[in-house]
Amino acid sequence: MSQTNGKSGGPVLPAGCKQSKLLYENRFEGETAQREQEARREWIMEGGGIATWSESHLRLRSRNFMVQRSKVETDHFVYWLNKDFPADFAMTWEFRYPPREQNPEGLAIVFFSASGIHGEDIFDPKLQKRDGIFERYYDGDIHCYHTSYLAMGRGSSNLRKNKGFHLPASGDDLVGKGGSEKWHQLQVTRFGDLVELRVNGQVCFAWEDDGKKYGPRIGGGKLGFRQQNNLLWGDYANLRVWGLNR
Repeated sequence: MSQTNGKSGGPVLPAGCKQSKLLYENRFEGETAQREQEARREWIMEGGGIATWSESHLRLRSRNFMVQRSKVETDHFVYWLNKDFPADFAMTWEFRYPPREQNPEGLAIVFFSASGIHGEDIFDPKLQKRDGIFERYYDGDIHCYHTSYLAMGRGSSNLRKNKGFHLPASGDDLVGKGGSEKWHQLQVTRFGDLVELRVNGQVCFAWEDDGKKYGPRIGGGKLGFRQQNNLLWGDYANLRVWGLNR
């Protein structure tokens, strides 16, 4: 059983959560030059991505778009927010994408709770360099969860637990079914055992991580947006990250 936070724009709170605290907010709006300057301080691009900041949103795209997914893994990318968040958190953001006929198999992913497998910062120079090659994110030297919240070619949103590319949960691709060229409201929640994805208020999947079947529970860490190069572009707005307290 969940409840809506009383604060405007707050997350849906999971059962047992009494309070949320806003830890980070970026509306991705405002004067473009200022946005780009802030981005250089806060965000790190890995792989073949291009970030374009407008006065109303962030647009991410590959430098080498192809309708069929490129086998050159460095054509794909991850755009990391260089901030660490606690294990119990909720992130909310808005996302939109172009018409299906322009990219019938487009894929968008969010990584979260990312850290080195021995607790290192993911940007520790001792870790293997990452450049968009997917295997280095799900079977390299970092722990994280990730979910494909837009998967037009597959039609399902999968939750993966890494290292190992485990598939503990899956649900309908509600963003893909919800339609292109309009904003979708997304929320990823981690709270105790719970890992949950909501799209436009509807639960896509909710899974309880027992810390055994797929390895120990993952702690806090960083988040990042990934796109394959078969998605022409993805737009992002109103990113907020909340700490959750019992």
